[in-house]
Amino acid sequence: MMPTIKPLVLFATISTLSTYGVHARIGAATNRALGEDSLNEYAVYVANVCDNNDVTIMIGSESNVFSANSCVPLENNFLYKNIVPYSEMGWGAIYQSINCSSMRSSTPIPKICPITGDNHLPTNFCIIETTVCGPPPSPAPTPIITKCTKFCNKGKPCGNSCITMDDICSIQTRGTACWAQEKCTKFCSKGQACGNACISSSNTCHKLPEDGFACNNDDYPHITD
Repeated sequence: MMPTIKPLVLFATISTLSTYGVHARIGAATNRALGEDSLNEYAVYVANVCDNNDVTIMIGSESNVFSANSCVPLENNFLYKNIVPYSEMGWGAIYQSINCSSMRSSTPIPKICPITGDNHLPTNFCIIETTVCGPPPSPAPTPIITKCTKFCNKGKPCGNSCITMDDICSIQTRGTACWAQEKCTKFCSKGQACGNACISSSNTCHKLPEDGFACNNDDYPHITD
């Protein structure tokens, strides 16, 4: 079955035309096998070398999204002329063109593009390598686990002090006041106390000491596993 003939148009902006001129026109798709070598027609691949973000490549009015760390055809079964203007949108946006002939002779092949195996690059490859990569995601802040310095045997902990059981604690953050040891119903040797349970130390506890009776072993030095 003959592949569909699909002409691709230039960018509609005057600035693009003035930059690349009439030679920037992209050739129509052909039925040439991608494995054949050609001096004038190229199988264009997109190597998204970004570790943390997808990238959109637009040619004319058509666009495709390419996943991070991938090297795949821009469009299957279509060949392009030597000069290919395109838009790249990821962590930012740029508008430029690639000269396939120059790319093949002067630019190293990105490591993520296979040169052997079942899905290796065809002999007439041309690679658009992405550049609009974002920074790595910020690590989650380490939760602050407050150590206890005051132990409430009478009353209940509230911030850094003990108050009577009937009083309402207006301090909505954990302080250095905790339950006396005899009030604890559960001791956490791993993670941290939160309410009546133990949770991972990498999580943030949104409960106050008065909300439960789990206690941290480290706050009571004479408690052993």
